[in-house]
Formats: sequence, structure tokens, C-alpha cells
Amino acid sequence: MSLFSDLRGAIGGLKAIAKMRGSLENPEIPLSSPEVVSYFEGEPTSTGVAVNEKSAMGVASVLACVRVLSESVGSLSLETYRRTGNGGKMRATDHPAYRILKVRPNPFMSGINYRELAMKQLVMRGNHYAEIEFDRDGYPVALWPLAPEQTTVVYTERQSIVYVTTIGNQRIGLPSYRVLHISALGDGIKGRGLLDYSKETVGYAAALDRYEGTFFSNGAHPSGFLSHPSKLTPEAKTRLKTAWQMAYGGLSNAHRTAVLEEGIKWEKTSVSPEEAQAIEARKFTRSEIAGILRVPAHFINDLEHATFSNIEHLNISFLVHSLRPWLVRFEQEMNYKLFAGEPEVFVEFNFDSLLRGDKKSRAEALEIERRNGIITPNEWRQMENKNPIESEYGDSFVVQMNNAMITEAGDVVPLSAPSAGSQERGGQKAAREIALEYLRSTVSRIARREARSLSAWMKKSEMQVVGDAEAVRAFYADEGKSFVEQLSALEPSLRRAGLCFDAEGYTERSIRLFDSGGFEDWEARRLEAEIRSLGDEG
Repeated sequence: MSLFSDLRGAIGGLKAIAKMRGSLENPEIPLSSPEVVSYFEGEPTSTGVAVNEKSAMGVASVLACVRVLSESVGSLSLETYRRTGNGGKMRATDHPAYRILKVRPNPFMSGINYRELAMKQLVMRGNHYAEIEFDRDGYPVALWPLAPEQTTVVYTERQSIVYVTTIGNQRIGLPSYRVLHISALGDGIKGRGLLDYSKETVGYAAALDRYEGTFFSNGAHPSGFLSHPSKLTPEAKTRLKTAWQMAYGGLSNAHRTAVLEEGIKWEKTSVSPEEAQAIEARKFTRSEIAGILRVPAHFINDLEHATFSNIEHLNISFLVHSLRPWLVRFEQEMNYKLFAGEPEVFVEFNFDSLLRGDKKSRAEALEIERRNGIITPNEWRQMENKNPIESEYGDSFVVQMNNAMITEAGDVVPLSAPSAGSQERGGQKAAREIALEYLRSTVSRIARREARSLSAWMKKSEMQVVGDAEAVRAFYADEGKSFVEQLSALEPSLRRAGLCFDAEGYTERSIRLFDSGGFEDWEARRLEAEIRSLGDEG
């Protein structure tokens, strides 16, 4: 449940915090605390410029680097997979986490906006916190970002962690499993960001911006002084200075002709234009900030030493040395917090969009993979954003030596029409192996959800008598239809293998399963029952 509805969890967290006050830091953060003061006013630096997130993002090189990192991570596709029995993986599109991680983590944010925000918070603050909303079955259904400057990590006496955050005017404690916490380099628990490690560098860059702004507000001329032959009263000095500034100060008055009276002379100080513009200092701070955040110089428009001889290698370098450490942090925390009890489910970022290279090189690489039986034509077409081929050839593998199709079982089948006897000896046997593997994978994917849904249906319908066939029939006539449909989708593969899925008998098989052992070991018994129902499974 979300923070707004789960009051019981909130009260429990507050009670735990109250008990810890005697030995731990007070979790209440007053308005005078350093965290709040630094957020609104900024941390002072040796240049005299206070640095907070807003002022830091006003520095062009900081903004450019944060945009490169956050937009790169945000635009990558975050996929949820399920491991298959043969060591492979398939997209877990039926898992609730698939949609919240890839498309929409909550009703108010898109996937790219959420990942951009998380990455920005990691770079600037060193931590990203998000409350995990679970449904009644324990599946994650939403992620609600928390403000890092208002969230603290509290260690309990039992060596566990409670996250204390502020929602509105209320302080709320959340247990560790309810918070997705991605941290940057720090003490191993709480990270530290650019504002913690490099505030002096950012402050120096901000001071240069202010210096140049002041310089141009004075007409982009070196400052000087007016010399009068006689002594002036303080009032006369003030009037002369004000009149001069109004007439000749600022960019709008630059290069106007000055008229001097009563023997007044203009004495210019000796400051060179190069020193006034601080060109070298700006280059240095831009390079230093890019180095701290490990962003290639040409990504922030620093093209002084850029070469573009191989854009693919530049992207690989950026992915390996800049993005990958951040992406691993995302993956490890999400796998641990979102899929507890589901070791076969995991998330991975898809890097293919960064590694595409130029069209010619990409086509050559994919052709090599195709010739050596690594990808099918439809997989190739999917990478190029094209529709699949609706034929057996589109999902076939070939090897270069004789342009033959290789099945998932490793058998080589000529693409030209084989004789009936040859097809029976090789092709049909391979087709049966493939069909059965599809069946095992599908049953493994749906069986546990099926058992949970059927159990919930029995409780909701108050039909808890073991062996109540009518309750099971009612389930498969209503909510359980989708499980039958998913297995029915295997019918073409089974038919090519000489097998047939008995969809009409699925409900009766389920009744027998329920009568013989309830929900215990449902997945294994479900698979055994479906294979038996095929008849000659080879």
C-alpha cells in the first residue's frame, strides 16, 4: 500500500523510532538543521559562493553532465526477465513489475521521467529513495520517489534499518523492504553526491559565472578611476560617480563617447582582456567537473580535443566507464527488493541502443551472427524495428556450411523439403523436443500464479471444501480463462510435433489435481498432468 493509505505501517515505524531516541540521533529534522539550511541556502565555499542543488544546476558544465547521465539512463529500456530451464531467459511480461519498471512506475510518472529523476538525485545527492507499494499477494505495483534531503537512514538496536522520511508535515518510518534505496559512493549504506564531495569545485565555477556577469554589467571594460584637478567634497564625489555610472556603465552604454569637463581625466587600470574573461579558468573547471562525473568531454560540447573517427567505440567507452557502474547499482537493488522469493525473475538494462554503431557495421555484424546460427531472421528484423516474417523461415536458424536450419535441440534440417522418412527421423523428433520445452516453460511461468489465483477465488467465494468441483469449474469459467488461453497458444507448435493440447479437458484435470493434493507442489503436478494429456509425448 502507498504512504497515504498504509497508516498502520506508518504508526509502527514511528513507534520504532521513538524507542531508539535514547541511543540514536533524533530523527526529527528542525528547520535550523544543516540539511535543511544547505538545501535552501547552500553550503558556503572558500570563494564566498554558497552552493546548493539549484545554484549548482545553474553552472553550465554541471547541468550538461547531469543531463547526459540522467537522460542516458532514462532512455535505456529496463526489462524484466524470467530464467528458463535451459539457462536462457524470456521477458516476464506477465509480472506486475514489468510494467512499473519499463512503462510507468506510478500513475504520475513515465518510466523515463522516473529514471531521470533517480539518476539526477544520485549524481547531486548521492541517494535515491522510493517507497515500494505492494499488492495483497506481495507483488510490487508502484514506486513512489521520496525526497532525499528529507529522508534519513536510522539503524535500530536489532541491526536493521528504518528509513525516516517526511510526507507533508508528518514524519514516517518505513522498514527496509519497503524502500528502494540506490546509493552512490559513500559509507556502503548511504551515498554522497557531487554537492558533498566537490562543492568547492562547483563553487569556483559558480564564482567565475558571477565574476563574468559583473564584468559585462560594467560594460566589458577594465575598471578605472576619474581624476579631478581640485579637491571634491564627499557629496560631489558621490554625484560624479553616480552620473558617470548612469551615463557609461552597463552593456547598453558600452562604447559611448565620454565628455569630460573641468579638467577631469579617466585613468584606466591595467587588466588584460584575457585575464578579465577568465577563459582558461572556465576551461579548467569544465574539464574538472566532467572528469569528476566521468562524462566524456565531447558529450558536453567540449570539442577542443574531440575526434569522431569511431562513434561506436566512443559509445562503448561511455557505457563501460561512465554508465555501467550506475546501472549495476539500479539492477542489484531492484533485484533484491522487488523480487524477494522469486530468484528466477530479474531486471536488466538493454544496452543495444547505445551500441548500434553505423548502419554498415551493424549490418555486417548481424550477418555474421545470422550465418553462424546465432540469430533468426525475425530477431534480426526486430533489432531493425521491422515486422516479423510470418513463416517458419522467419524463426529458423541456419549454419553456413550447407545453409541448413538448426533446431533448438541441435538437429540440422535442410531448408529444402525433405523426404517423409527423413522428416520423421530428424525434423519431427526435434519439433517434439521444442514443443515440450515450450510447454515446460509456459507451465513454469503460469502455475504459481494459477495456484494463487485459484486459492484467492476459493476464499473469496467461500468455497473452501476440498474437492468442490463446482468451485474449480466456476474459476476456469471466469478468472481462470487466461491460463487455458496461454497454454492453448502452444497449439501450433504441438500440432507440428504431432501432439494435441486438450483445452476442453483442462478444467477436469485441474479438479483432479485439487482433489489429489490441494495446492501442494502444484507446479510439478500441473506439468506432469499436461504432458500426460498429450498422449504420445515421444
